Amino acid sequence: MNDARVDIGLLDQIEKKLRRFSLKSKLEFLRKLHHSTYPFLKSKKFFNVKGQVWGHEIAYLALVSTKETEWSYKTQEFSFKDFKSILRLYRNYSAPFVHQNDPGLPNEKAIKHFTVRMGLQQFPYQRHPLTGFYRYQFLFNYENDRFSVKRKFKQYFGHEYNEFLIVAIWLYAYSLNTKSHCNSEELSELIISDTNFKKDQIKHILSFFTTNRDDFQKNYLKTKSDDTRMRVYDFNPYLSKPLLDYGDGSFLFPMPFMIFIAVTEGMYHQISSYYGNQFKSLFGKYAFEDYIEHLLDLHSYNFIKEFKFNKGDDSPDFILIKGDHLILMELKSRVPIMKLRTTDNLNYVEELKKSYGAAVTQCLKKEAFIKQGKLKHDKIPKNIKRYSHIALTLEDNNVVDSGTIEKIANDKGVSQIESFYHTMGASTLELILEQDQRDLFSFCLDREENETTYSHYVDADIKKKNVIKTTRDREVYERLKTTEIFK
Repeated sequence: MNDARVDIGLLDQIEKKLRRFSLKSKLEFLRKLHHSTYPFLKSKKFFNVKGQVWGHEIAYLALVSTKETEWSYKTQEFSFKDFKSILRLYRNYSAPFVHQNDPGLPNEKAIKHFTVRMGLQQFPYQRHPLTGFYRYQFLFNYENDRFSVKRKFKQYFGHEYNEFLIVAIWLYAYSLNTKSHCNSEELSELIISDTNFKKDQIKHILSFFTTNRDDFQKNYLKTKSDDTRMRVYDFNPYLSKPLLDYGDGSFLFPMPFMIFIAVTEGMYHQISSYYGNQFKSLFGKYAFEDYIEHLLDLHSYNFIKEFKFNKGDDSPDFILIKGDHLILMELKSRVPIMKLRTTDNLNYVEELKKSYGAAVTQCLKKEAFIKQGKLKHDKIPKNIKRYSHIALTLEDNNVVDSGTIEKIANDKGVSQIESFYHTMGASTLELILEQDQRDLFSFCLDREENETTYSHYVDADIKKKNVIKTTRDREVYERLKTTEIFK
């Protein structure tokens, strides 16, 4: 893969130019730019640029503006002219396909890595925020007689999840309607006027979304790529803590949409990092599996949930049945590791082994058990003509790769692969169930017959209805509709 066009000097110029301007003027400009361009919620015409600037572009400039300290001499105010000049440099930069750790990597593999990097760089800013609200409200409020995410959540964060959700909504609404930089006191007064929240309660909740510049820079250095040419893909600390403390009770908020990422998957990162592997395992076994069961029930699918067979073996997490077509579904409550953003081949393969590779291998082995008569259930038909498989993760890794996954399966003892498998995150499954013209069986069948299963992002094959049949929680919607965002 030819990386001859990579000009690292363009990124160096961006950093040098941004250091000329004051931090406040840069990040305030980007906040207003975001509200002028964001396509999903109510926008504000601070600038007439809708459809001309992309979220990942604003995010990168916010990252560089914060990690690179300004020149020591007097700084300037950031203008629209300055922005256009810097944006031109960013758009002229072509990141390499091949990581410096992978000289000689075959072109086919290099392209697979590129699709993951590009997806993690751009797709988070192209999702509607409501999809994450419903999922994580279910997950963070989950409890049964064996495991309570709700209790663990409150033990760590000190508040119920819904309190965080409400503050996040009002934070976005406040930013949308303020012309000057954001002030904690004003935000608190706004929230208190509509809720029974207390000032200390709001302050504590905001602390989980707030960082200072020193911590931002330290966190960036911990996760940045060792290949500097890849730094356009680096993890952005604003994804987990989108507020930058500016002192005197004020804060900077350069990418307001990031509050919706921080209050969903960002909070999962925080709580799972704190409680560790046992929490992740129980979260996947109980909360995530029950959430998917909840979705399948809402859409009236005929399915079998995991059960024991063959003296103690586990069936697939779900077996979906429609006539003579079975879909075997295996779940992994994984989210993309930070190293995937600038991945080399070693990290790429290791992550696939733990996520989609492991799930696909389990599906294929259990298909064989059904064919051999070892895995039986009264609801499984005797004459099955087609098997499809879905490997499902909590968040999407944006993987479009059959070769690596099949090698992982082969190494785990799967010698022959006759059926198709589909890899996706929970948000993609939601879109298929709620917005596609077809049911899940027809969706898989069309991808398999059109030979797009291993060449397209799954989202690209969704055919949306004109009228969306939504199953989103009415309480969440009603809460959202009281804010300025949706008026």
